[in-house]
Amino acid sequence: MYSFQGLTWGFFMSSVPLIFKQYLTYGELGALLRCTLPFSLKLLWSPFVEIYHFKSFGRRKSWVIPTQLAMCVVFLYLKDNIETLLAEKHVNFTTAILTFLVVTMTCQDIAVDSWAVEMLHPANNSYGSSSQSMGIALGAFVSSSVFIALNSPEFCQQWVYGAWWYAKV
Repeated sequence: MYSFQGLTWGFFMSSVPLIFKQYLTYGELGALLRCTLPFSLKLLWSPFVEIYHFKSFGRRKSWVIPTQLAMCVVFLYLKDNIETLLAEKHVNFTTAILTFLVVTMTCQDIAVDSWAVEMLHPANNSYGSSSQSMGIALGAFVSSSVFIALNSPEFCQQWVYGAWWYAKV
């Protein structure tokens, strides 16, 4: 779950500025990156996430599963529409979608952090923060370095398609 959070974080911090600079000015990119602000303000709605849940579903699962599904739906929408939105300069609408994605990610972060604190024995609390750090770093790496590399036709031709061809032969 931490890796999934790292995917979105790496996407915003690395991939968006590099890949979308061909569509947007620096001012528009700055406006687009305002969507990361809710991550800094998550302490405002963390009590809401802690208090409200479906008792039959579970305190943490009531937030983790719906946020995962919502993020998947948003990513599926963005997969087909993000280039069109940016090419047509729909910066405010794109910022709203990405802000929703960050709010969803922060709600999941609150729930997963609380879940880790509840599950781990006090003697093993350090493992929770270690898994969080490693998971977010892994997700950020995949969504920045790997995603950017896979956007290069030359890289894909040499390493992805070439490796597939050699494995098949």
